[in-house]
Amino acid sequence: MTFASPAFLTLFLPLAIIAVALGRRHGGAAGAMAAALAASLLFYALWDWRLLPLLAASILINHALGRRLAARPSRALLAIGVAANLAALVWFKYALFFGELVGLAAPGSTAAVIVPLGLSFYTFQQIGYLVDVRRGHADPGDLLRYATFVSFFPQLVAGPIVRWRDLGPQLDRLGAVRLDDPAVERGVLLTVFGLAKKTLIADPIGAMIAPAWADPGAMTAYDAWVAALGYGVQLLADFSAYGEIAVGLGLIMGVRLPVNFDAPYRATSVSDFWRRWHVTLGAFLREHVYIPLGGARHGLPRCCLALGLTMLLAGLWHGAGWAFVLWGALHGAALILERLGGAGGLRLPPRLGHALTLGFVLLAWIPFRAGDISDAMTVLSALVGGQGTAMPLPWAQALGVAASPTLWFNGTEIVVLTLLIAWAATAPSIHAVADDILRRPTRAAAGVFATMAAVSFSLGTEAPFLYWSF
Repeated sequence: MTFASPAFLTLFLPLAIIAVALGRRHGGAAGAMAAALAASLLFYALWDWRLLPLLAASILINHALGRRLAARPSRALLAIGVAANLAALVWFKYALFFGELVGLAAPGSTAAVIVPLGLSFYTFQQIGYLVDVRRGHADPGDLLRYATFVSFFPQLVAGPIVRWRDLGPQLDRLGAVRLDDPAVERGVLLTVFGLAKKTLIADPIGAMIAPAWADPGAMTAYDAWVAALGYGVQLLADFSAYGEIAVGLGLIMGVRLPVNFDAPYRATSVSDFWRRWHVTLGAFLREHVYIPLGGARHGLPRCCLALGLTMLLAGLWHGAGWAFVLWGALHGAALILERLGGAGGLRLPPRLGHALTLGFVLLAWIPFRAGDISDAMTVLSALVGGQGTAMPLPWAQALGVAASPTLWFNGTEIVVLTLLIAWAATAPSIHAVADDILRRPTRAAAGVFATMAAVSFSLGTEAPFLYWSF
């Protein structure tokens, strides 16, 4: 069951909202939290009930460690807690990958690994909790509040990665909203717009490019460019849609989750991209990896090393494979070059910086999508004509080059894709759009109803959000 499935929208979500409201009425904040926790665990169990014991054990162990750290803020105890969380993540996500490296697992066996849903996200979220408590930034809270914080269904599976000190106190407001509350109106608008991006943009583009990605060796240059750029559009629409739905559902239930996307394809540099893309992951890595490694405080060489190592970890966090490491290395190299250029006084004009950043980001997604170094190299070769340059017949006739009957894409699809890239590269954040719409109530109502009508025609399939696999 996904956020875009009819079962979620017509059955689970209304019942969850009603349960939290009733819990609030009859049991106060604790009753609302208990209802939200029950709904969240049910949501998780409906995906795969066998994963519940791991989530429950993780919650119980980390809360116990948090209480101990509050009583005795020991570095050693924090190190044990962080190591325990990372050990679980490594065991379930990376054991076969590291086994391949030392010859204990068959090559390619990592492809068969099924990572427990949301593990990468709730592991980092709970590490952040332990650090917050140990530093005295927040108290450990009671078990009910903490369990609700970790498992809250709008953000459990794919973020945003929320700080305990930000979300924990807000849980007192669960269910304490009225239907005419401006926050609820904003939540509905964000949820509907997120559903539209998922069902009307991400899923159709994904279905269009999937056959080409399934057989990289058959791509011509034309196919490779469409497949590569199409994935960049699909991933942005899909992941930002999840983030917007998560924020929207949180507002409907009474809490504010952090914004995870701020028009990332409008970035004018790679560092600007990381301030806009997956904002909460970037903040976590900056606070818990980059700065502890030295950050920018110990000279340029140390800064470049910290950047490179942080981005390698970012790549590995996304998946157990060399293709993800390559993606992280590419971003690390780009950030290092940017830092070196800045140290040398190099400043690119904003428009040139935007064009170069967008081109780099879209092409760097190739290993991310391929999932395999060999396939990524095949696609990169195809981009420059290594597997032929055939294109649709009308275009080929106009340019006097070969046409191929085996092309994955036609001319109409590339026009649509070009328009979507132009939209992604220039459109403001959907949160800014929502602010503008909500200033005009009539326009807001019309926009919601029109979008809901369009979304209703696209519901019925349950394509998982892409980041659910990470």
